[in-house]
Amino acid sequence: MSKRGIESLRALAAILSTRRFLPICFAGFVLIRLAVLLILPITPTSDSAWYVDRAMEIANGEGYHEGSWPTAFWPIGYPAFLAGVFVLFGKHLLAAKLVNLALSCGIFRLTYRLGRALFGNELAARIAVLLLTIYPNQIAYTGALWSEMLVTVLLLLGLHRYIRRRSLAAALVTGVVFGCAALVKSQMLVIPAILGMASLASAASIGAAIKTGLQNAVCVIGMLAVILPWSARNYGTFHHFVLISTNGGITFVSGNNPEARGDFTPESPLVAATHFTVADQVAANQRAYTLGYAWIEAHPLAAARLLPLKVWRLWAPDGEGEWWFQRGYAGYDRNATAFRIARGANQAFYALVLLAWIASLPSLVRAASRDRAWLTLPLVMVLYLTMISMVYSGQSRFHFPVMPLIFTQVGWWLSQLVSARQAVAEAARNNAAAASIPALQRP
Repeated sequence: MSKRGIESLRALAAILSTRRFLPICFAGFVLIRLAVLLILPITPTSDSAWYVDRAMEIANGEGYHEGSWPTAFWPIGYPAFLAGVFVLFGKHLLAAKLVNLALSCGIFRLTYRLGRALFGNELAARIAVLLLTIYPNQIAYTGALWSEMLVTVLLLLGLHRYIRRRSLAAALVTGVVFGCAALVKSQMLVIPAILGMASLASAASIGAAIKTGLQNAVCVIGMLAVILPWSARNYGTFHHFVLISTNGGITFVSGNNPEARGDFTPESPLVAATHFTVADQVAANQRAYTLGYAWIEAHPLAAARLLPLKVWRLWAPDGEGEWWFQRGYAGYDRNATAFRIARGANQAFYALVLLAWIASLPSLVRAASRDRAWLTLPLVMVLYLTMISMVYSGQSRFHFPVMPLIFTQVGWWLSQLVSARQAVAEAARNNAAAASIPALQRP
């Protein structure tokens, strides 16, 4: 980074270090999102409309079904959460959107706390929440009833609870949080295992490893205590074991077929060959996996060529929040140019953040080897998400939950640049002061 850039960072760091920054930043965070939520109202469409319809039915006491058939096609977590909102506050979309705003505020708080817990650095945490505050795509999600906001809160809360756990009771609560996250998005199911292996690998002694292993076991118990009752419901309903949901096969074959280009391609004839119906969803899920695996086995080179495309589709584009307005905001066509400009600005912001994150990796790995392995947690989550998408498909909204972690790592790197510059400046001042003292004359 240039000298001018470092000086700009130092000036920004001075502002961020003031006592007023956090309350002002949070106020701006809330006001921006509240204004967008109220002034640009979004009508639920596509997956969002499906979530809302199922939530209304659950709130009416009709259970989790589609049409006249019980379902587990998508995880129960977000429809059940929305149903709870409708029961508590009335069946109004505005109530659900305001709760979405509250979830967004939770993301702000947890991003700040994780920045401090992971890096032990106040400035890093403050830079992270500043980046989150001005991130247009995160703003766009506030008025859109998708599951990303809820799963992000649960993921960040689970990670924070895990790295700060001090007792078996805390480990149990952590497992409950991750269990809830898995019921929102089943990709969260494996994260405690990843954290458990990382914590055991970094244990300083046999005693510490035993304590960590016991806490990990209790964490898994808490997770299963949340998930298994839903699995039992599924078994009683479908007479087959369905841990969480039945959409995995369709998602898999939609990303692995002759028409696939790295993202979700449900229009493929191979997807149609699954003959999916709600009534036959368990068998259709198995047929979909079978068709997807068969295509990969028959076309290994084509499947391999999809892997970098999936990574590209996952990480290169950003700003899918514009789609929610395009599909659900009545005034989109009149203001399409403004939305496209905002999308472009978001993409530029996202690209700069991603480049800064990549630039931070060498410093992060060196610091993690010297200090604490938990410094690499954002990197581990990014790699895990990437591997999941390489198996299924890459979609830009899949990286939404880990963006706060990316912001914390970028914040840490920028804070290190400021500290290094300040150390150089301090050394230069000391050298200049020493040089100005006249040398002692010999007699």
